[in-house]
Amino acid sequence: MAIAIQYNKKSVISGHGLLIPHVLDAVCSDIIKIMVFVTHPFAKQLCRIIYPEHKDMVKLWHTHLFVNFDCLFETSHILQVLQEASFEAFNQSICHEPTRSY
Repeated sequence: MAIAIQYNKKSVISGHGLLIPHVLDAVCSDIIKIMVFVTHPFAKQLCRIIYPEHKDMVKLWHTHLFVNFDCLFETSHILQVLQEASFEAFNQSICHEPTRSY
């Protein structure tokens, strides 16, 4: 299994970001397959059953893979979880704010 990741650093020559294919190992590809083909469809059905009045939430779960309950996952959400987990484990935060260079 391979995925294409967009490299955000723009090339001076091309003027746009690059798509770079990455091959996944067996464990990561199995986890992604289970997430995409088993758990995410199950979560979509549960969202449709539990929150039938929230059509926008059902649509969000239908169109996006990474959802934080009723909104999209943002980098700040992931960083916050990593900071909390690293602080508990190491007594200091090992995450930093993302920076982008163009």
